[in-house]
Amino acid sequence: MSLVTRSVVRELVAASGPFNVVWFTHDIVSYISSQGVVVSVNPVVNRAVIVIVGIMIASILTFPLGVLVSRYKYEFSKEIASARLYRRRKQHSTRL
Repeated sequence: MSLVTRSVVRELVAASGPFNVVWFTHDIVSYISSQGVVVSVNPVVNRAVIVIVGIMIASILTFPLGVLVSRYKYEFSKEIASARLYRRRKQHSTRL
């Protein structure tokens, strides 16, 4: 079960970066255009290039972030499980 949880967390975090680029496309394109970055005279091509580069950067950055978050979540859940097991054993030993 922990492998499934880690995979789901990793993929959700990894997919959130490109999703946010698509969700905030207008804001990203207007900010980059206001900074003077122009790829083409055609605004459609300029917008497409900015979005594609943004998605590529977001994908490269968020996948390792997803791996780190899922690893941390896995280690944290292992610590909680071991603490619960320790408490159960301690309670069981005091009853005897």
